[in-house]
Amino acid sequence: MAMAMAMAMAMAIALALAMAMAMVMAMAMAMALAIARPSHTQQGDTAMKSNIIDIDVEVTHRTEKAVLVHTGNKEKAVWLPVSQIEISDSGFPGIETVTLPEWLALEKGLI
Repeated sequence: MAMAMAMAMAMAIALALAMAMAMVMAMAMAMALAIARPSHTQQGDTAMKSNIIDIDVEVTHRTEKAVLVHTGNKEKAVWLPVSQIEISDSGFPGIETVTLPEWLALEKGLI
C-alpha cells in the first residue's frame, strides 16, 4: 500500500513539473513572438512607431498650434505640435501629462 502511494505521489509530482515546464515554454514562446513583432511601420526612409506614451511635463508656453514643454530642465524645453499630442492634468501642481507617439518623444529628446 505504501509503495502504491509513493508511486502515485511521484507521478503527481512528475505531472506538476511537466505542467510547470509547459507553462514556462509557452511564456517563453509568447515573449519571443512579442519581441519579434515589429513595433513600427515603414514610411519612406522614416520609421514611425505606433506606440503611444505618457510623459509628465511642465508646460511653459502655449500657442494655438504648439506647446513648449520640459521634463525638469527648462533649458531643454521643446515645442510639441498640438495636432500630435493630448494634454491632461497629472494631479500634481504645475505638472501636466502629455500623451504622444513614442517616435515624437524620441525625436524631441523627451525620452
